[in-house]
This record gives sequence, structure tokens and C-alpha cells, in this order.
Amino acid sequence: MHFAGTTREFAPPLPLAGEADASRAMR
Repeated sequence: MHFAGTTREFAPPLPLAGEADASRAMR
């Protein structure tokens, strides 16, 4: 899950829901 780590790096600390959403879009 390298995409998840990158998202957290360039994006602020978002809730699990936000992270899951980003992962879904990337997937």
C-alpha cells in the first residue's frame, strides 16, 4: 500500500474514512 503512505505524506492527517476514499479512487 505505497499509495496510502504517499497520500498521507502530501495530504494532512485525515480520518480513516478519508484514507479509505483516497485508496478507493487510486485503486
